[in-house]
Amino acid sequence: MAEQNMVSMLWRDKEARKWGICVLLFVALTSLVLYRIFHTEKLPPPGAKRAVICQKCGKLQVLRIVDPETPKARCAYCGGRVGMAWKCGHCGYEYYIVNFKFDARNLSTMERLRKVESLRRCPNCGEIKDVRPMSVNEVEDELKRRGE
Repeated sequence: MAEQNMVSMLWRDKEARKWGICVLLFVALTSLVLYRIFHTEKLPPPGAKRAVICQKCGKLQVLRIVDPETPKARCAYCGGRVGMAWKCGHCGYEYYIVNFKFDARNLSTMERLRKVESLRRCPNCGEIKDVRPMSVNEVEDELKRRGE
C-alpha cells in the first residue's frame, strides 16, 4: 500500500515525473545502442566458392565468384579468365568449361543434347559419360596434396 502511494505521489509531482521519463528514455536508448553494437549481423561475402581452372596458366584454384558468366572472375596467379573445373573420371584429366551458353533457337532437342554433351566432352580422351564438375572440397584437398 505504501509503495502504491509513493508511485502515485511521484506521478503527481511534475518534476519527479520529468526526471523519471528522462531516466527511462536514457536506459532505453542506451540499451538499443549497445544491442546494435554487439548484435550486428555479419553478412557473408557475396558470391560462392567455386572450383576453377585458369584458361591462361592452367592453375587449379578455389575462388569466390559472384557471377560465373562475367569476365570479372580472374586468376589469382596470372590474372587470366577462369572457367569452372571439370574432371574426367576415365583418364583423370582436369579441364575447364567457361559456360554452357550457345544459340539453341534453331536446334532440335536432340541437337541441343548433343551440343551440351560436346561441350562437356573430355578434351584429353573424348569421354562424355564419366565427366563431372569438381567440388570445392575436392580441389582444396588436391591443392593440399600438391603443396600449393
